[in-house]
This record gives sequence, structure tokens and C-alpha cells, in this order.
Amino acid sequence: MSFGDAGVGLSALQAASEAIDTISNNIANAQTVGYKAGTAIFSDEFFRATDPANPNRTGMGTAITQVVRSQTNGTIVATSNPLDLAIGGLGMFTTATSLNTNGSPTAFQYTRNGQFGVDNQNRIVNSNGNYLVGFPANPDGTINKAASSVLTLDQSPLPGAQTRNSTININLDDSQPAIPSTPFSPLNSSTYTQSTSQVIYDTTGVSHTLNVYYQKDSSVPLTITPAVIPPIAGQSASFSYDANQAATGSQAQVATTASSGSQLLQNASVTQVAGSTYLMTLADKSTLTVTGVDASGNAATDIKNVANFQVNTSRYSVYATIDGSPVPGPALTTATASASAGVQSLTFSPANSAILLGQTVSGAGISAGTTVTGVVPATTAATTSSGSPTVTISPANLAIAIGQSVSGTGIPPRTTVSAVSTTGGVTTVTLSGNATSGGTPSLSFVGTGNYVSLSAVTTSALSNTTLSFSGGPFSGYPAGDANSYAINSVAQSALGTMAFVGGRNIDNLGGLAGGENSTINISATTAGATPNNLAFVINTTGNTAYAGSSQTLTNSQDGAPLSQLTSYSFDNTGTLKAVYSNGQSKTMGQVQLAYFNDDAGLIPIGGNSYEQSAISGSPIMGVAAQGVFGSLKAQSLEQSNVDLTGQLVLLMTMQRQYSAASQVVKTSQTIEDDVLNKLT
Repeated sequence: MSFGDAGVGLSALQAASEAIDTISNNIANAQTVGYKAGTAIFSDEFFRATDPANPNRTGMGTAITQVVRSQTNGTIVATSNPLDLAIGGLGMFTTATSLNTNGSPTAFQYTRNGQFGVDNQNRIVNSNGNYLVGFPANPDGTINKAASSVLTLDQSPLPGAQTRNSTININLDDSQPAIPSTPFSPLNSSTYTQSTSQVIYDTTGVSHTLNVYYQKDSSVPLTITPAVIPPIAGQSASFSYDANQAATGSQAQVATTASSGSQLLQNASVTQVAGSTYLMTLADKSTLTVTGVDASGNAATDIKNVANFQVNTSRYSVYATIDGSPVPGPALTTATASASAGVQSLTFSPANSAILLGQTVSGAGISAGTTVTGVVPATTAATTSSGSPTVTISPANLAIAIGQSVSGTGIPPRTTVSAVSTTGGVTTVTLSGNATSGGTPSLSFVGTGNYVSLSAVTTSALSNTTLSFSGGPFSGYPAGDANSYAINSVAQSALGTMAFVGGRNIDNLGGLAGGENSTINISATTAGATPNNLAFVINTTGNTAYAGSSQTLTNSQDGAPLSQLTSYSFDNTGTLKAVYSNGQSKTMGQVQLAYFNDDAGLIPIGGNSYEQSAISGSPIMGVAAQGVFGSLKAQSLEQSNVDLTGQLVLLMTMQRQYSAASQVVKTSQTIEDDVLNKLT
């Protein structure tokens, strides 16, 4: 054995010793959260060869070139701490050792150890006292990824929120009889068909009880017009209807809660059943029994004479109380009217669709108990000559205004009113264009003014009289009623009228082609020592009126009371949410993760933490479950990835190598001693 062999043994002895240290460190940290096992990488210290095929080439000695950490994930185990986090994939938690004067994190460190708690200022920290870094949340709950902040468990309560939007969907049992002639009273169940309730909140978050009552009204036919007249039996076509069909003559408005404008029934067809009765099949294969009507409004027994179809609607007036006090319906305005003694028709301006049939009317020259029997657009007989731009109207009509559109026989399209003057009870209207023929056309002045027909003649001449239209279709509690409570100071009127066709909301009938929303607006002031305002919209689009059990289908609103914090939680993206006693949650921020292209180049600094280096490069920042980053699991920790069995076997192997190397050194030392003894 040469002295070189002793050098080889000594090198192997050192390498084995270092490997044993690495293995011992792995075993010692086998239970450390997020610890990554180290593996010793060996190489020969010296190599000699004269050519690649030389059989005498030799490697001299062994050394550890580096210790590489295994980046495989450790086993994830559940814990009871809601702030414990585990990364199921790539990425490291970002922590900060200090904060600048603005409270922003500085001096970053990185770790896989997700054991977190809070300090005395409710900031999330790890066992080293480092702050957990995340992205802050904007007031609307979105995450601001352009800045970094310390994640904090804010203990502040959630302020109360005013109710702004409500949804009440209910099935009204349409087998119940109509009760249109009975004044509504919430204390008399015979005056309404059905009721439901909802808790709502005012501007300060104080809760109030909203009670909604539904009173079945008399039916009004809805006009459905085919796109092609006359329609062809059995052929798929489009039909249109006005969900907000206005009142005409003695007929009430179909619905006031429905959306305005024309709606479509697409891909529908009609077939004749008998006489003027037709079956309309809608796109979803549901059917409606309709009546064919010709252009003169008479029953059409031949489909070739059909101008439109009519179908009966089920209608319900809606009333409400808040904490027992009545909620007034839409502002039923007063109006300036002009009439002569003995007439039953008054005109008023501006047009007010809230004035309904059956309303009680009072005013100078109006007999007590007079009610509205008709509401129609302002049309009147007028006289004109061929080529003349003027027409005369009697009685004088103050509702006609400059700029109104005018139509009629001999009147060119888009003709408008350019001047209005009244002398001696006769109104002269100057048009923007000349009449093209003589005659006495019926003119329609669109956009301003309505005629209101009353149940009794006026008793005296009127001039600019202020009329008071009381209540909704019915005036609520009679004067002096023992149940009237606040009704004498707050008018109890209907919030609106809903309509249904074939059990469906009139807006959902057209919903086969998109549909619109039916809504009821509520504006009220709460009673009590500190009155608060309420203003919100009830969405009633999902209401139905099938002949079946009455039930509330949806009852929700977006208000909330003052709520205390009950818990915190992280989702799989690391989003931190605060949960409050009212069940609502609020986003407080999101955990920031870091990724290094060469994480083996990170500098270990103890405490299971690392710092970046020139070798590791700068971190790529992001959030869990996006890009290269793994998902987070809350109330869980990642265990060490050390394989204890494998490490113990390797330790025994290294110990044998150490023993063998030590024997080489011992033999070499013995030979050296013998040689030296013989030389002395």
C-alpha cells in the first residue's frame, strides 16, 4: 500500500463524515414542517488518464461538491389552526422581517413552513416573528396585486347596509276569487288574497319588517298582435304585446309593475279551435287559449279577418306595510284640469299613468264620491281645411302643448304642435305642417295630457282646478274606520298591479325571448323617535299565479345589520375572508407566493427560512392556484419530505464507508510507524 492510498482513504473518510452529517441533519429535521431533505453530491478529487481507453486510469479520493435539497412535496396533514397553510405544489410563503414607516413590508424571507399565528396587533406572523406578506384588498373586495402589505386579522365589525334591492317571488293561488270591490286593510284577511313578509334594513342597518299583501283584481284582456296580419294557421311566427298595456275607456291598465315597451313571443303558432277561439302554442310548447278579434274589435271567426288576439289576465294589486305602518304607493299627483259645468271629462297635464280606474276624485266643482271611470290619451275631434295648418278644438284643452306629435286624417307624418292659443273656450292649435285634405280628423296629441272620465258630472265651471286622486284603484280604509290607524295621515294606496297570463308573470311570458323585469319601487320613512328613510326595489319577475298551493319561492334582499366578526378563513387561492355574524363575508387580502428559477441557490438562514441570492435570482410573485403556483390548503401543514427509512439505511451505509476509510488510514499509519522504526 502506498502513501497515496492513505490520502485516498483520508479523503473518503472526510467525505463519509460530511455525508453522515447531512443524513443526521435530515433525520433530526424529519418532523420539521416544510423541511426539505438534503442529498450529498459526491465527486472524485483527482483523476488520472492518458487516453480514454487506458485501463490504468484511476480516480483519486472522494469529496462532496454540494448538498442539494429535494423539492418534492411533503405529506399534507390537517390541523385545528385556521391560520395554518400548506402549499400543494410550487411556491414559497413570503415573509418580512421589518416594516417601513408606511407600514409596508421590507427585508423579505421565504419559507415552506405554513405555521402562522397573530401578534399583539393582529398581524399574521410565523414562529420567527416574521410578517406574512400578501396583496391588499380594495374596498370593493377585489385584490390589488400592484402592492404588498402585511396580512392582518381586522377585528372591526361590518357596518350595517341599507336594503337597496329585494327579490320576492311568490305563487299566488289563482283559484281564489277576485275581491276588487273591497277596500284593502292589513287587519282584515278577507281584503287580500295572500301575504308574505321580509326583514329589511334602513340607512343605519336597523331591521324592519316588510309585509306585502296581494289583492286579486278583476281580469283585463291583453292584446297580442301577430307580426304578419292576418296570421297563417299552424305557421311559426312572431307575436308582440305590451306588458304595460294602458287603460282604455272603462278598462283598467293591465299591469303597472311590468316593464314598458313591446315584448316578443317568438316561434309561436295559432290554430283555430271553434268560432273565435284559438289555441296559441308558444316556443316552449305551452299553450294559451286566445280570442281572435278583427280590426273593428269584433270576434273573428275566420283567421283571415284576425287583426289581433286577446287573452284574459289574472291581476293582483300589491299593498305593503313596514312595521305595521302603511307604505304609500306611487305618488298619485294632483293635476291642473279645465272643464265646463255639466261635463264628465277633464283633461290634466302632465299625463300620469298612476291615476287608475276606481280612484276617488275630489276638487272644486267635483261632487263628493266621484270616482275615475276612464283614463284615455288626450284625443279630440278637430276641424281643419285642406292646406290649412290650424285646427280648432272645443272645449278648450290646456293639456295640448307645443312640440307634441299629432296624427290624424290628412295630417302628414311627424307633424307636431307649433302653437296653442285659447279664446272663448275654443283652443286653436297650429301645426308644423299643412293638412293635406279637408275633413274633421280625430287627432292624437301624444306625450302630454290625458282625459279622465268621472262617474258624475261637474257641478260648476272649472278653471285650473287642482284635483286630488286618492289611493290606488280603491281608497283604502274608509274615513273613520276603527282599523285605519295611520291611514288618515298616510294614504294607503296600491304599490302597483301585477298581471299574469297562463300562470306566468306577464314579463316572463315574453321571457321565452329574453324577457324583462317586473319591479315595485318602495319609498317610505320609518316610524319611531329617529325616523330613517327607506328606498328599494322589489324584483317580482319570478312571481307566478297558478291554481295551486300558495307559497313563497324566493325571499332575499341585500341589506344587513351591524355584524360582529366570527371567524377568518383562507380558500385554495390564499384569499383571506372575514366571516361575520350575519353570514356575510368580506375579502381582506390574499397570500403572496414566491417562485425561484433556482431555489437550490437560496441561502439557508435558519428557522426554516431562506433569503434570495445572486444564484437563485429574484422571485416571481403571484398567488396560489395560478400559473406555476400550487393551491393552498387551509388548516393544514406540509410535513418534511424526509424518508426516515431510506435515510437510516443510507446512514448505516455511510457509517460502513466511514469505518472502511478509517481502517485504510489506520493501516497506513501502522506501515508508516514500522518504516520509521526500522530506519531508526
